[in-house]
Amino acid sequence: MNDILNYDESNVKSKKRKAILDKSINIFIREGIHPVKMSDIANECGISLRSLYYYYPSKEYLAVDIQIICMSTFTKIINGFDFLSNVDYDKFSNYLDSIYHVIDDNQKNIKFITVFDYYFYNAYPNEKYTNFLKTKLTNNFIFNDSDTAIYTNTIDFLDEDPHVFFTTIIQSMLAYAQKIIYREKAMLSEDVESRGELRIYLKLIKKAIKKC
Repeated sequence: MNDILNYDESNVKSKKRKAILDKSINIFIREGIHPVKMSDIANECGISLRSLYYYYPSKEYLAVDIQIICMSTFTKIINGFDFLSNVDYDKFSNYLDSIYHVIDDNQKNIKFITVFDYYFYNAYPNEKYTNFLKTKLTNNFIFNDSDTAIYTNTIDFLDEDPHVFFTTIIQSMLAYAQKIIYREKAMLSEDVESRGELRIYLKLIKKAIKKC
């Protein structure tokens, strides 16, 4: 940092990178990741190709940063729920409602996650994203043996491993949301309202859990 000019280079760089991310998500959602070139992204962002390469060596690295931002939206709701404190059906039901609202409020993120999953369907793109999954997502659902015992004693509807139980439900909600949000226009032409479909799916999950 230059104290004389009061200029924080790292802060400026961070703001410019954020501007690139905010613009790039739009072209990826419109076109998909595969056909898009770095020059297309530079044009979308209104910067030179050289400037874009200064921040990102490839579109894949750029897509990874966008994906991490999108997925971080869901880690907030995951981290905000105390799985081991007096969990009962009503509390868990409210938690599912919270996930629904996060999905409903972040449909652009859901669309990008769908595009990202399609492009990187065969393997994770790099070590950075793999580490993010391990440290920010997966570890939030890992319980040790004592935690599992505490957890299963607080509720009577869960007889499965908590890690498997919660990840399966959340992944299924996210996967279903991806389908209906990404296909929203097609579904409207079929006279099906996508958000209504997601609400019905949530009700079905709750009813199934309540019968357990």
